[in-house]
Amino acid sequence: MLKDILVPLADSSTDDAAIRFAIEIGRSQDARVRIIETVYLPPPAIGTPDPIGLALFNALLFDAGRPVVVVPPHWRPSGNACAVVGWKDTPNACRALHAAIPLLQQVQSVQLVEICRYRDEMDVADTVMPSLIEHLHRWGIAASAIKLPGQHRRSSEVLVDHANAVKASLVVVGGYGHSRLREWAVGGMTRALLLGAAIPVLYAH
Repeated sequence: MLKDILVPLADSSTDDAAIRFAIEIGRSQDARVRIIETVYLPPPAIGTPDPIGLALFNALLFDAGRPVVVVPPHWRPSGNACAVVGWKDTPNACRALHAAIPLLQQVQSVQLVEICRYRDEMDVADTVMPSLIEHLHRWGIAASAIKLPGQHRRSSEVLVDHANAVKASLVVVGGYGHSRLREWAVGGMTRALLLGAAIPVLYAH
């Protein structure tokens, strides 16, 4: 169960949607929602299209040590039929999945989606996924797994298209980055979802 939800305002069009999302989740979890106004933001990565939003996101994801949910500006509640988890066998993906459990318990079904960059990966038996499915079942989560080909497309596009196809209300991914001029900057999948997803995305680093 979630007990505290923090909503940092970014003085942008996303603020209202973030507050709506936090209140909805707070009610379902009987959690306290706190709204804060950020006074100081770290310097943004050079050349970013949304420097304030990305600077705040970087600070929260890489420095706060807590999962971050990004809510798109025009988000409205649309039911809780399904959630999609972008799965990779990495520590960040594991942390994101565990952090999302209280939210995954609110939806009717969860799909763990592995995007295969090479054709032969589609046929390789996964030894980790069955244990993850069993673990989620123990939390009362109706989870399943699927592999999707991604040879000629960006992984973020494959994941977003699949989330749209199944009418997902939430995407969960590990948040990745790389060091640039002694600052954290978001990596490809993280950035693409941050700027392009039309539904809330939970990240954990």
